[in-house]
Formats: sequence, structure tokens, C-alpha cells
Amino acid sequence: MQKIIYLLICVGLLITSFSFGKIVGEKDDQQNIALLVRKPNHLKVSLLTLYEMKKDQTGGGYKSASIIVCGKDGVESLKKGGVFSKDLLEIKDKEISVKACGVTMKKFDIRKNELDEKVEIVKNGLLEMIRLKRAGYLGIDL
Repeated sequence: MQKIIYLLICVGLLITSFSFGKIVGEKDDQQNIALLVRKPNHLKVSLLTLYEMKKDQTGGGYKSASIIVCGKDGVESLKKGGVFSKDLLEIKDKEISVKACGVTMKKFDIRKNELDEKVEIVKNGLLEMIRLKRAGYLGIDL
């Protein structure tokens, strides 16, 4: 019985190591990334992290990245002339998209025309995160 348990553990570790290898990947096998943020400072950290990942020469980059912003404070930080207007304007990387949660916008009466032009609106931020994870994105919730 102990040998069977030991064998199952070894097989599990082997499968896990192969899965981890796929996530880390080689430079030509980069992962798509989705980040779910709720606070303005998490948005800033997410952008900085993505920029650093793109510079990484060891294959730690990404194919595309979506930052999904939910919650009142987070979505309000995406307003034109807001805390992150300058940061949003500096996004030159076409692979990075910033998405605002439509549920949050409706709840707190935030209108589309109040947000920066680079911000895409999704109907439901949490549902968008689930959709991206199902599509194979590596999901990170902050």
C-alpha cells in the first residue's frame, strides 16, 4: 500500500513539474496573463510588473496581458485626468489591455465617457476573468 501511495505521489510531482514548465515556458512559448485588480495601487504594480516581464530576456515575458479592474476605487482611478491617466497613456504595448468592470460602473454610476480612451469596458469583470482563465490565461488576483 505504501508503495502505491509513493508511486502516486511521484507521478503527481512529475505531472506538476511538466505543467509548471509549460507556465514558465521558453521565450517562444510565452503565456497569456490576466490580472484582476481592485485597488488603484494594484493597477500601478500590475503595469510595472508587465513592463519588467517584457524586458526579461530569460523567457519570462507574455504573449498578451489583460488587466481587469473591478471595485469603485479601482475603476474610478481609470477616469480621464485621474490618478492613472498618465500611466494609461504610456501603454504603448499592444499586448496590454486594461478592462473596466461594467457591473462596478453601473453600481457607482460611472459612465463610459468618463474613462480614459484606452480602457475597454466588459460587462462583468469577474466573468471576464473566468473566461480568460478558461481560455488558458494564467490568472492572478490582487
